[in-house]
Amino acid sequence: MKIIALIGDIVSSKEIQDRALIQRKLENVLHQLNLDNKSLLSPYTITLGDEFQAVFGQSGLLFYDMVRILSALSPVKVRFALGVGTLDTPINPKQSIGMDGPAFHAARAGIEELKSGSFLFTIKGIEQHAIDLANQSLKLLSRHLDKWNDTRLHIFEMYNQNLLVKEIVEKLNAEKLKISEQAVYKSIAHGDLEVVQGIFRSVAQVINENMEES
Repeated sequence: MKIIALIGDIVSSKEIQDRALIQRKLENVLHQLNLDNKSLLSPYTITLGDEFQAVFGQSGLLFYDMVRILSALSPVKVRFALGVGTLDTPINPKQSIGMDGPAFHAARAGIEELKSGSFLFTIKGIEQHAIDLANQSLKLLSRHLDKWNDTRLHIFEMYNQNLLVKEIVEKLNAEKLKISEQAVYKSIAHGDLEVVQGIFRSVAQVINENMEES
């Protein structure tokens, strides 16, 4: 059975002034994702101070999870590497530790590759004809998201939840981020949020189709 191994890595973690705060934010968002994402086979688990991993049975909410993590930790950046493949060990349903196999080898190769550059996302382990287009698309999104401020990330996080603009404004104001409906509409347009959402959805579909292949 093919699975998706995710390895996440906080960028330049040793340079963060309040590392304890970022660690708490990471723990909180991963805990919430473990409650919300039904595709998890092995939950988000912090394996090192600046690294975490998880295992998925399909990619449905995977990219939206990444956005939630980026939003929770912003302006701190996070790299995400996905490895599609099999495991040589049983799935650990309690913690994402003690597992090994081609999927994790691919994800590890991906995270090391990302560390040598400035992109945030990569996929390893799917068919060559699909992986090139998927990764080039993710590189463009990396550049695009890198220019977003905290507010746009928050808006995109809620946009992915299919909230109405009025509801987004109410939530942001509740978080003491004063913003108008007009400003939210402008952020959606200027950030091309519908396009970004569509690319994430298309890449997720490519991953799922590859997992179904023998």
